[in-house]
Amino acid sequence: MEIENLQTEKILTAGEEILEILDIQNLKELCATINEGLLDDRIVDYASLPKFGGETPTDTAGVFSWDSKNVLKINGSAYIVSRTDCK
Repeated sequence: MEIENLQTEKILTAGEEILEILDIQNLKELCATINEGLLDDRIVDYASLPKFGGETPTDTAGVFSWDSKNVLKINGSAYIVSRTDCK
């Protein structure tokens, strides 16, 4: 069990490094990067994806990142939804 935890920790650390290397600047780039297969939940903890401003949404179910106008949801693929459509 400890080996699995260590492997998971190494994978998530690698995922954080990948995010830094990719230097994703906005929600649209993040969405495209996920859909291109460069990031997936095996290497990146989606809950730790970067945020790009704005308040935390009231309802964060299925929301993994956001900016002041939109949220990023992931359900098989990543997609952007307006905050007003997300309520």
